[in-house]
Amino acid sequence: MAFYTFLYSALLMTGEPATTISLEEALDALTANHPIFAKTSLEIKQAQLNESALKQEEVWHLRLREENLLQGGDPANPFGPTRALGASAKVGLQRDFWSNGSRLEVGLTSSYLYLQHDDDAGTFALGAPNLPDVAIPLTRDGLESALSVQYTYPLMQNPGLLKKLSLQDAALRVEEQEYQAREVQEHAMVSVAALFVQWWLLSEQEKILLKRVNLAKENRRLVSKRQRARLAERVDVLRSEQALERARSGLAECRWRASGIVAELQTVLGLDNLAKKAPQAISPEEPAAMQDDATWVMETRRLSILNNLKTRLQLKVSAEEERLKPELALVMRAGVKREDFRYTDDASEGEFNPDAFAGVTFSVPLDRSFVQTGIESVMVGQRIVDEEIRAQRLELISKKARIDSERDSLTALVAVKDRQLSVASQRAREEAKLFKLGRTLLNFVIQSQDDVQQAKMERLEVVGRLAQLEIERLALMDLLVAR
Repeated sequence: MAFYTFLYSALLMTGEPATTISLEEALDALTANHPIFAKTSLEIKQAQLNESALKQEEVWHLRLREENLLQGGDPANPFGPTRALGASAKVGLQRDFWSNGSRLEVGLTSSYLYLQHDDDAGTFALGAPNLPDVAIPLTRDGLESALSVQYTYPLMQNPGLLKKLSLQDAALRVEEQEYQAREVQEHAMVSVAALFVQWWLLSEQEKILLKRVNLAKENRRLVSKRQRARLAERVDVLRSEQALERARSGLAECRWRASGIVAELQTVLGLDNLAKKAPQAISPEEPAAMQDDATWVMETRRLSILNNLKTRLQLKVSAEEERLKPELALVMRAGVKREDFRYTDDASEGEFNPDAFAGVTFSVPLDRSFVQTGIESVMVGQRIVDEEIRAQRLELISKKARIDSERDSLTALVAVKDRQLSVASQRAREEAKLFKLGRTLLNFVIQSQDDVQQAKMERLEVVGRLAQLEIERLALMDLLVAR
């Protein structure tokens, strides 16, 4: 990961305990244990499944329909049935072709109808003496079957194009979800990395403060000894006591702050006994040569999300422009139909008949101004996104400029602190030499050693700020989590 390459390398400032944890190990634990990483992975998978579901719509669809009929007769119609019972079933296959927006349907229909008549239905008298009644055969039941193929071809509005635009939008949603997931993951890693740097900084400060406490104790011992020899006043002892308590207070405050950070890290990382470990010493490295601002800014996730949104808005414009077109389609159907009937006189008949149809369908809203208004609204949205891209680009570049400027200044300040530490160390050595020769007091030796620890503390604070700046830079340039 670029984060580990560009950010930190091990730098042992003092001897470390045998059990340590590195920043890389902490971030690995975060990735493995924190639910935010599992959640974002599932969100990406969900978006991918939604896209896959749209792709699978261009397949054959099986459609089944079954209907039952029960209908009473018409008393005013002497030739009509007293009751009609029927059932019908339809099986069809349908597929939409997104390449041209056409639709192919293949259907098989079968229906059965039973007509119940009175015994004298269809019989009537001629009204002349000695002439028998006339009986007209009526339909008793019938079976009808039909096989048809229908093809619909759009001439204006293209449903296939709308489907393609929806699929492209779903693909962009997947990319957007991936960008957002990386942003969320990076935010979590930035928080943990910042806490780790503070923990390391406090652990190093604790070592320095512990040395200062020991030096303050030694100084108090010497002042008390001199007071007993009547070489120092009571106020000198109180001053040494006050210095010791200040050192102890600083040490206690450092440990208090470190305990809170360790408790938070232990919970977030899902690690046990983190308090028994020590952070590996870290130091910011010089950043490698980077691309110019015009290049890296446009490749950041923040601007990629906005560019993605702009593309999706353009797809919406294209879809609305397509919907502005009237729905005009050519419909062609061809098939064959067979009808079988039986009559009340036990006669029957059946035959095959061709079934064909060709025509057009047309539909258009009488007022399409609402669609045009929607298109204009989306276009305004695109302009808003353009301005947001400019604003985000300016913010990213300005933050990068601030970080670079602060880093240069802090790097120069580290050089100053190095010189201060060097001078303080030289003075401590010279004070020790003079003490051996009996030409100075031990108090001055102790004070010079305390000055060395103070110089280390000041330098450490600058290095810690540099480390925090490096975290900001890598997060700003999307180098914490792979794009």
